[in-house]
Amino acid sequence: MNFSKNGKIGVQKIQYLCLLALISLLNIAAISDTSYQIPVNNLRSDSTVVDSTLADSLSLDSLAMDSLALADSLQRIPKGPIQTKIDYGATDSLVLNLRTQDVEMYGEGAVNYGKIKLDADHIQLNYSTNLVRAEGTEDTTGNMKGKPVFSDDGQVYETENMAYNFGSKKAMITGVITKQQDGFIHGDTIMKNPQDELMVDHARYTTCDLPHPHFYIEANKIKMIPGNKLVSGPFQVYIMDIPTPAIFPLGMFPMPDRRSSGILIPSFGEERNRGFFLRDAGYFFDISDYVNLTLYGTIYSRGDWGFRAESTYRDRYRYDGGVNIEYQVNNSLDGILNDGGSSNTFRFQWRHSPKSRPGQGRFSANVNLMSNNYNQINPGYGQGGLDNNLSQNFTSSVQYSGKIGNVFNFSSSARVNQNVQTKQTDLTLPDLSWSLMNRIYPFRGKNSKGDTWYEKINLNYNGVMTNQLSNKAISSNPGFTIANEDPNAGDIIDFNQDNLSQLLARGQFGVKHTIPVSTSFNLFNFFTVSPSMNYTERDYASSLNYTYIPAQEAVQVDTLSGFNRVYDYSASVSVNTRLYGTKYFKGGNLQAIRHVMTPSVSFSAAPDFTDDSYGYYQDVQVAPGEFRKLSRYQGYAYGTPSASNSASMSFSLSNTLEAKVLDKKDSTGVKSKKVSILDNFSFSSGYNFVADSFNLSNFNIAARTAIFNKKLNISLNATVDPYTYKLLDEYVDNTGERRVDQVRINEYAWKSGNGIGSLSSFRASFSTNLNPKAREKEQKFQKGVDDSDLDIADKAWLIANPDAYVDFDIPWSLRLNYDFTYNKRGFADATTTQAIRMSGDLTLTEHWKINFSSGYDFKAMAMTQTNIGVNRDLHCWQMSFNWIPFGAYQSYNITINAKSSLLRDLKINRTRSWQDLF
Repeated sequence: MNFSKNGKIGVQKIQYLCLLALISLLNIAAISDTSYQIPVNNLRSDSTVVDSTLADSLSLDSLAMDSLALADSLQRIPKGPIQTKIDYGATDSLVLNLRTQDVEMYGEGAVNYGKIKLDADHIQLNYSTNLVRAEGTEDTTGNMKGKPVFSDDGQVYETENMAYNFGSKKAMITGVITKQQDGFIHGDTIMKNPQDELMVDHARYTTCDLPHPHFYIEANKIKMIPGNKLVSGPFQVYIMDIPTPAIFPLGMFPMPDRRSSGILIPSFGEERNRGFFLRDAGYFFDISDYVNLTLYGTIYSRGDWGFRAESTYRDRYRYDGGVNIEYQVNNSLDGILNDGGSSNTFRFQWRHSPKSRPGQGRFSANVNLMSNNYNQINPGYGQGGLDNNLSQNFTSSVQYSGKIGNVFNFSSSARVNQNVQTKQTDLTLPDLSWSLMNRIYPFRGKNSKGDTWYEKINLNYNGVMTNQLSNKAISSNPGFTIANEDPNAGDIIDFNQDNLSQLLARGQFGVKHTIPVSTSFNLFNFFTVSPSMNYTERDYASSLNYTYIPAQEAVQVDTLSGFNRVYDYSASVSVNTRLYGTKYFKGGNLQAIRHVMTPSVSFSAAPDFTDDSYGYYQDVQVAPGEFRKLSRYQGYAYGTPSASNSASMSFSLSNTLEAKVLDKKDSTGVKSKKVSILDNFSFSSGYNFVADSFNLSNFNIAARTAIFNKKLNISLNATVDPYTYKLLDEYVDNTGERRVDQVRINEYAWKSGNGIGSLSSFRASFSTNLNPKAREKEQKFQKGVDDSDLDIADKAWLIANPDAYVDFDIPWSLRLNYDFTYNKRGFADATTTQAIRMSGDLTLTEHWKINFSSGYDFKAMAMTQTNIGVNRDLHCWQMSFNWIPFGAYQSYNITINAKSSLLRDLKINRTRSWQDLF
């Protein structure tokens, strides 16, 4: 006989025992209603004895002698409605009743029938009635153990006791807890019909997974239709077993296996200007697996209304995206807007992201267009919340990129830049770029290693084209009177057909080609020399012509159509090297100090393109007795070549300083580690050889280090002006401020005894995170080596806004930043600013989290923007509290809501918004 490894008696064991019992019946003239208890611990794999009561009537020979009679008896056993094999067993014992066809299992009993599974400490299975019953048993302490757990095609029921009929597929379950998607049903009695519908008596429905839930919906009757919905009669909401006033005559909770179309319940509230509202009532259309559509409507008590349409689409292997269209009519706001304009607003958003496909083109879109007063009317509402109200610039773009054969990469895009405050809109359509896929090495042979300097010579090609339109003209501020200037040239105009001619007149079109040529080689084995040349060509469809009008003492500017090729070229060479110096020490913890210096010098030169042979500039009289060279391409898309020859040099010196010290954590006392003393200390400046004055550039000094075992980060930046200032006059204005009239003269400061120059600006920044674990994680995050799944855009935003990054794995975090700035020009009074910013979070318990951000401006003697937030995990609920205690955006917000997506509308919300304060 074969026995299961887990100690349970399998179906083959029971069948074998039944065979032996039937053979015994054929050899016994009559037998009374007898039950046989089979202790599992008495069974052995090599035993032919089932029980001592059968030892004399059963032998190995009887099996062969009576096989025909056995087969005949098996044929007479009624089959019943059971469609497949039933596997059952137990760890303690089985009791067989051959006359009633009962099988009772004790001790971790299990029954498997297709997709149906039942586990309990006591199970009774009857083949004649097709009924299985299950219940738990009491242990020696009187507690129930082994309560039935019934599973039917993935639906699990934890019960007190139950009965199930294999024929009718009906079940009666008492004291049940069953999980249905995100929800749990508790009931005194459940009736299950053949359609798997559940009728629950005295039911509690919740999304809390505890045996005694924190909250629930209680109803006398509940009916659950799998994959569809849950319907209840009158029900009441209980929180912590306390009944709430939330009593409803009917309940219907969708429970689809997949998304389905349905009604969306609106939110309600009040606004100061538009009154009470019902917001975002609508309907969700589940069109297909690839696209859906949601329509929303909003109405206000003072007659305002609006609608919104959202649609998302997705092709799993090709693209995904979404569209959002919104329109609002706000008649109640007429006359109270800042600009007095129309109160009707719109917004259009479109997002399209392709999936990466090697060798294929990519089309992407990120469009965000809105009326200029959208954020003013809808502060803090919709995506982005309050941040949208603070934002002024919005950018939209549509782009397609790909390849032209195996030669060029190219991309084409359209962009819209919108400033909702100034109402300026810039449209770029199209914007093209193309470039060679690979650099060209004209002097490198097929089998060459490219070691020589001329084999390293390489060139590339890049091209761009743009067509820009703007509803605001580019201000040139020429410094003279223009005779034919449009008096409305600086005005903002609308993008419409009536203004098309003005928009085209303000437009910019151009094509630019760039060919860089470069190489590099080593000089004296210590210096790296990198010479390069650059050729740039601009193609324009027009040029400017200037004519002086003596009668008006003004200049007339005309636009001449025609193709114009505008090119320039330049050359440069850079030389850099690296110098090392190490000082060793004997004895003590300090073993060595290493100093690394990286000097760099570069030269660049370009000719003067104002020569008449180029035709890029025109000698123009701009006023009586005053002449200038004016560019024929002033304000054009890609500018004009330099108006004078250039020859300049720039130089820099950067330093790093490291120490080698004994590692105190090493028990052997021989292991050492590197410690950074100065991460960087640099000095840079430049010199223009052809300038008529002020040839030397300002000195820029920067230093960066981290001290106290990298606990405190220090950053210093300074600018020194090397020239002398001459004081002409000083006075006190009508506000009591000291004013000076001064002039910067072309004389070095050290010649007048003022050292290398005057300190014109200085900035010092100190920052730290007092939690070492948080500090280490932030450093990894800054370097991009963290294990988070954020995309590049989100990570860049968090690096720029570290206060927004709260890690619940860190028990506490406290970030401190101190900034000091100093600015002074010549004899003018210095201006200073200093402020300290602090932010952090604290996990009080496993379920409480507090975060805050604030600061203090020492010059204004006032606190900066302060925000305090509290988050509480209520197991199946969550609570958040955000408070801005003072300032222009003073507000608070409290939200308590259930976590489950099924009950996401079950929430308590109290808000006092900052816009209500105005």
